[in-house]
Amino acid sequence: MIFDSNVLFGFELQYNKDLSMEKVLELMESRNIDKALITNIRCRYSDFLRGNDETAAIVGKYPDKFLGMISFNMSQFIDIENEVDRGLKDRKFAGIRIFNTSTGFISEWGGGIDSYSMRKVLKQVSGTKMPVFIEGGFPFITVGTLAHEFPEVPIIASGVGYGNMGEAILAAQANENLFLEISTLDTMDGIDVLVKYTSADRIIFGTGLPYNSPSCEMLMVKSAHISEQDKEKIFSGNLLGILHERSENK
Repeated sequence: MIFDSNVLFGFELQYNKDLSMEKVLELMESRNIDKALITNIRCRYSDFLRGNDETAAIVGKYPDKFLGMISFNMSQFIDIENEVDRGLKDRKFAGIRIFNTSTGFISEWGGGIDSYSMRKVLKQVSGTKMPVFIEGGFPFITVGTLAHEFPEVPIIASGVGYGNMGEAILAAQANENLFLEISTLDTMDGIDVLVKYTSADRIIFGTGLPYNSPSCEMLMVKSAHISEQDKEKIFSGNLLGILHERSENK
């Protein structure tokens, strides 16, 4: 089974990219991706309330194919508490996603993830086992600090690449609740290095589809010099384990 933790859909305001659900389904079928955590791209830029409603509608239409992420960026602090609460109660939502964006004041005055707002979200979900997906671009020293402060929250961090792999590994070594998602991994031996210095149990498969072609991430896992059991963990087992813990905790 292949379970993609990082799939986007919706109306793209910035790039000329087809993010329609039809395109997402076409790419998933062509690459044999069985299931996905989906996020509405609208939540990155503007109306996250509407965006999350649209996510819930898609999950309701394709319950065997998708689970949804309650999503926003940390410059959007109004009503976040209510949205997190909705995510905790509504079975259509399996986690929270924090976008990295310069929208609003986040690049100037906003705190990003190193903020009161972020800590409020993590405190709200602490003990529930709801995973929090942090998009790439944030420093791993900050991600690791948050994981340390909230050890009961499973944190899935994207943005691992050649230039920051050492920082990502050190953050994961220091925090058992920190998982590394591979959609930006840009070196073919990256999986081998991550498994060697952390564990296959700490790596989460994700593609960034449909921005990225899923083929690169799939090939990196399939060609890695690790056991088939470890490949299965990366492709689906680790993510299913996180979601199962949350389900049992409800």
